[in-house]
Amino acid sequence: VVLGSLATDRLRDSLANWWILRSLPYRRSTMLLALLGPASASGVILGWLAAALAGPLTTSDWLAAALLPFLVACAVLGTTRDILSHTKARVLLEPSIASENVPRQDIQGVGITLISIGLPLGLLTWSSGQPGGFVLGILSLLIAVLFAFLLFRSAFSQFHRIA
Repeated sequence: VVLGSLATDRLRDSLANWWILRSLPYRRSTMLLALLGPASASGVILGWLAAALAGPLTTSDWLAAALLPFLVACAVLGTTRDILSHTKARVLLEPSIASENVPRQDIQGVGITLISIGLPLGLLTWSSGQPGGFVLGILSLLIAVLFAFLLFRSAFSQFHRIA
């Protein structure tokens, strides 16, 4: 969840300069990926590096490593979706201190992010000690992919809404 708010700091700074951002000749989806991508990629790489340094990996460890990019995506996209859902272009363009006009993540965004991360991770953790845990681990991976896809669509539609 903290990674989600750290990754959206660049987004909030860019939204504070909305009049410049919307005049750039880039596609909106490319801009959003450029703002969120570096922090997300570094979170995944650091997680995989930590897993590699931890020692020999079990089956559930490999599933957790496969799950990590989707959990990072859920954290970043859940926070992004929440910020963008409260953002209005006319408020961003008001002549005041621009950073005050950009909303922050609220409790609803934290809840969505926690559910989208906690459910697949909890299922994977619980299934690692169960017989047939590999099948439940694959199910947790599919749930994380579904959450990441839904949050991706929602965040991009919110970004296009304010543009």
